[in-house]
Amino acid sequence: MNLTPKLPKGIRNNNPGNLRAACWSKSRTHLNDGFATFDTMHEGLTNLACCVWQFYDHLKLNTVASFVSRYAPASENDLYAYEQFMAHWMGMGWGGANFSDTELYNVAKAQRWIAGIVRIENGVPSPSMKRGHEWCSNAEILSAMTESGYWGAP
Repeated sequence: MNLTPKLPKGIRNNNPGNLRAACWSKSRTHLNDGFATFDTMHEGLTNLACCVWQFYDHLKLNTVASFVSRYAPASENDLYAYEQFMAHWMGMGWGGANFSDTELYNVAKAQRWIAGIVRIENGVPSPSMKRGHEWCSNAEILSAMTESGYWGAP
């Protein structure tokens, strides 16, 4: 009997945001049940950073609800739970679910938003995986954000 915990799909696919293939993809992607599969976790994080930028800056999805409803469709997710988690994760409380005009242009806040997506999409690593409490370190997320070309070096 194998007692090793099964990794979440997003981690197995090097796609911690569980992204679908998209035209803004920065890397060669493969599909696995409709989800993009990247060669490395760094590529997956970089594409997630690109997606966050595209949604926030180009599509002007500047509320938790508008971002989540586009990012995590209701056909696959509990939108209320996703929105509640992300608002709480960002320290907004449910009453403060709107981003300020420049909130996700701030590197630290965008980094936290990306970390929240990774957390809700993949859960918390089990202690036996020796990953700590997160799948990706802040340094890994910052590196991917910088490589995306949308945020300068912090």
